Amino acid sequence: MIDKHHLDPVTVTFYAFERAARKAFEPANPQDLTIDACIELADAAFHHLQCAAPWPVAVRPRLFDGVEAAFCTLVETQVEGDAFFLIGLPPGRRRPWVVLHEVAHTLHWEDGHGPHFAWTCIQLWIHVGGWDGTALMTLAREYRIDGPEHLSRQDVRRLTDSTGLIL
Repeated sequence: MIDKHHLDPVTVTFYAFERAARKAFEPANPQDLTIDACIELADAAFHHLQCAAPWPVAVRPRLFDGVEAAFCTLVETQVEGDAFFLIGLPPGRRRPWVVLHEVAHTLHWEDGHGPHFAWTCIQLWIHVGGWDGTALMTLAREYRIDGPEHLSRQDVRRLTDSTGLIL
């Protein structure tokens, strides 16, 4: 379980925003996806972000039944320079928003819950998850989630696609 008392302020703010977003956009009685459906959703997310889908074997995240909480971690292998992401999705956490959240971590591992991660996650919730973009961006502003002003122009172009959505 995540110890909320030892989280940095950026993560605390993002989790509060995420709870509010789920309350606003997730169906009342959400059903868990199967692991296969989670993998398909992750592939759709990478395709949307114009990454190779399916991922090359060396970097393709491996999804499995997690134990307690959903998580994403980088696993380094015995082969130098070889690594992959492992995403754990336990029953009760196999929801589209969770899968997309964890996929966003694989693209911005070093960012934690910072602006690169947040922007990517929001874009995935909108364009892959089908959440209302205008309402979600408004909510992000209310929670002071850092947006594209904290990103490079190249990152913003890549992440916004041709949508024109801006935080």
